[in-house]
Amino acid sequence: MQNTTNKPKVFVVGGPTASGKTALSIELANELNCPIINADSRQVFKELNIGVAKPTLDELSQALHHMVSCWDLSKQYSVADYTYEAQPILEESLKNFNNVVVTGGTGFYIKSLFNPLDSTPSSDSDLRMSLEALYQEQGIQVLVKKLNKIDPLAHLKVDINNYRRVIRAIEMIETSGKTLDSLWNMGSNEINSPFDVYYFAINHNREDLYNRINERVDIMMNEGLEDEVRSLLKYKTHPALQSVGYSEFFDYFDGIRGLNETIELIKQKSRNYAKRQTTWFKNQLPTTWLPKFEIINKIKQINNERSTN
Repeated sequence: MQNTTNKPKVFVVGGPTASGKTALSIELANELNCPIINADSRQVFKELNIGVAKPTLDELSQALHHMVSCWDLSKQYSVADYTYEAQPILEESLKNFNNVVVTGGTGFYIKSLFNPLDSTPSSDSDLRMSLEALYQEQGIQVLVKKLNKIDPLAHLKVDINNYRRVIRAIEMIETSGKTLDSLWNMGSNEINSPFDVYYFAINHNREDLYNRINERVDIMMNEGLEDEVRSLLKYKTHPALQSVGYSEFFDYFDGIRGLNETIELIKQKSRNYAKRQTTWFKNQLPTTWLPKFEIINKIKQINNERSTN
């Protein structure tokens, strides 16, 4: 972790789903008297609530939140849209508060917030159509194999179970001639950055995390996840509805799978997703993994050191 300076501070709370990011972020925001910027690619949508574990109205009232419920499902949303909207909020918040908490499990959004993509390649309609056709004919594994061939590390940055994201990654790489890593401008991590960034994640052993995930899915079902998904069927083809917690219900609604099997599948896919998130944060960001109370104490220490400088 970098030496403490008197620069404004950004404290990132990342890591896997169900690890306790929301509660910790609110506690930190109150401790630091600062806002929270959401970095979850699905919580930005107004229509998604239960299935994305969006902060409740009570939780939202406990701290100032940005980038939550700010986008309609009727429109597509990309990391470029997120960066365009979130960066000015980050800059203004640091002027007014001197601290900001950024939280979410979408590592790509977090990394892009501090390391914006260099001139993100524009879409290539012919290439995209050919990739879409390949997916329809042979399935997602062919696309994943192609992605791994042109960028062996891309699977650490892309949800390889989401065919649209795999297609976009291939498109970006082939259009630019660069790997995904090289498309990031790492300038914000240089010494002349106007703020310091500290990356944290709550450390759980695997069994505890998986138990938390299973319990969360049960809570979501009790809160009405099935009805939420039914109400969103007109958005069935939207990428956000092709993700864990939503896509599994479509076969159930079509009579292909039973409800109990659907619930167990959501739990399994959520555990798999958590594993990929953990790998991503460990490989892509200088994340410090600690129990919740140690993260709070560490951040208090950083603030105390700044005040004495």
